[in-house]
Parts: sequence; structure tokens; C-alpha cells
Amino acid sequence: MQKSKTREKIIEVAKEMFQEQGYVHSTTKEIARRADVNEVTIFRHFGSKENLFNEVMGSITTVAVFNDEFEKQFIGNLREDLTLFANTYIESACERIMLLNLGLMDGPRDPEMGRLVGQIALRITGFLADYLNKLHENGIIPNNDFYLTSQMMYSVLYHYVISNYSMSGAKNIMQVDKATIVKECVEMFYNKLMNGK
Repeated sequence: MQKSKTREKIIEVAKEMFQEQGYVHSTTKEIARRADVNEVTIFRHFGSKENLFNEVMGSITTVAVFNDEFEKQFIGNLREDLTLFANTYIESACERIMLLNLGLMDGPRDPEMGRLVGQIALRITGFLADYLNKLHENGIIPNNDFYLTSQMMYSVLYHYVISNYSMSGAKNIMQVDKATIVKECVEMFYNKLMNGK
């Protein structure tokens, strides 16, 4: 196997194992067996299990969805922009469901994992809070605690994703489709933000 193909194969197998068993219970020995390489090869490529894990996480989270380019899609219409944000978050979170699952499995046992997942939440809520503050500065919405509002909206969307896409064997436990949850969530926060309370 070529060096880059070997590396990719190890990352792919590690991703599957971390998702199945979590970081703590995945061993480099088993990753090597499944990837059909020697355990030494993993250490030659990555140095440690932690570095391999960071590489896997990097392959999932490299594309920051909520960035300046994404913000250019906002049009200054609060309802439409919140709808775009909510839909994009759900789609993005579903594509990265492994990270959410790892956070749920290993976050309580591994402070570094908890910190990593927490940083993602902070980045997303910070992005939305900054945007809402810009709307306020432009006179579109009254003043509010935009960071708290962003955390609350994120919490609703996060709960929806976890309840409907993450818990194996418990698909769609909320019994609400994506369009309905987005519409109701947006209306709730639209009304809160427009009333300034």
C-alpha cells in the first residue's frame, strides 16, 4: 500500500471504530488489525492514538460551515436568515454525527473530548450571536442578549439532531420532521428577537 493510501485507510478504520466504541475503548491494536497493517505503522504515521484521533476529528471538522462565506448568504431578513442557519446547522450536524456521538460517549470520561465538542458549540453560537448583533447595529432588531438567545436556539437544534439522528434504535423519537422543527424554532426565536425580550 502506498504511504498516503495506508494513512487514509488507518484514518477511515479509526473513524469507524471511534464511532462504534468511542475513543477510550478503541485500541491501536484493533485499529491496526482492521486496517490490515502493523500497529507500529499507526505509530509511524501518527505517533500516538491521540494524534490519530485528532487527525480523524480534523477530517470531520476541517470545513468550518459557519464562516464569513456562509454569512454572505444572509440577506438581513431575520426570519429567512434564521431559517437558513437552522437548516444548515441540522444538515451539517447530521454529516458530522460521529463527532456528536463521540462527544456523548466520551465527553463525560475524557475532558479533552468534552472541550473539543464544547468549542464547536461555542463557535456556532458565537457566530449567530455576532450576526444578530450586526442586525441590531443596523436597526433591524432591538437590543437583546444575543449570546443567550443563540445558545437557546442552538440547544433546540442540537436536541433535535441528537434525538433523531444519533440515538441508535431511537430514530425520530420526537416524531417531528425537519421542516416543522425548523419552522417552529425560527418562529419562536424570531418573535423573541423582534420583541426585544
